Amino acid sequence: MNDLICVENLKKKYKNTNYIINDFSYSFKEFGLYVLFGNSGSGKTTLLNIICGLIPFNNGCLHFDGKKYTKCVDKDLIGKYIAYIMQENYFIDYLTVIDNIKLCSNNETEIFKLLKRFSLKNIINKYPSQLSGGEKQRLALIQALLKRKKIIILDEPTSALDKKSKKVFFELLTELKREVLIICASHDIEILNYCDEVIDFKHLDKYCNSHHGKEIVAISD
Repeated sequence: MNDLICVENLKKKYKNTNYIINDFSYSFKEFGLYVLFGNSGSGKTTLLNIICGLIPFNNGCLHFDGKKYTKCVDKDLIGKYIAYIMQENYFIDYLTVIDNIKLCSNNETEIFKLLKRFSLKNIINKYPSQLSGGEKQRLALIQALLKRKKIIILDEPTSALDKKSKKVFFELLTELKREVLIICASHDIEILNYCDEVIDFKHLDKYCNSHHGKEIVAISD
């Protein structure tokens, strides 16, 4: 399996601060569930934003699908490949679930196949404001798949979910990781039971000047 994203000696700091990411290197394969694990403020969202081209970085480079980026990733190009699902999902409030979905695709056969797979067929006539947190997360995943995204980026996706909804969501990610690359920032210890690889943001120095694309880092409570 080929590398899809390769980060080399990445450095990032904000004005008047120490480096929040310092000489970080890592390779992400084409498929799988990678978890950026650590507390708030440890740099997880910063790395996601760099990968998506939302913020620049100070040094190092990032290779994506054969293209090399320094200083900043081309967010318009990357946007064709990446779906960035944040803690708060945004939908068009005055459209029903099915109408929000149809903004992504008119293929009704595929739409209803995904609605069934994600257990959302019974809510297609509801509005976003009527959905639970878990239903919104699943709806965002359907939209990403209909847009043919190669990569799904998730930032603390279970922070507003109850235990039952989290389990459903994790099981869906376990299915999807065979089809796309998923990079998830989280401090939820339960996700470690479902992921393929963990990047430990409590000890980022482990990833200096080398690629750890095949190593699973043990995390303790």
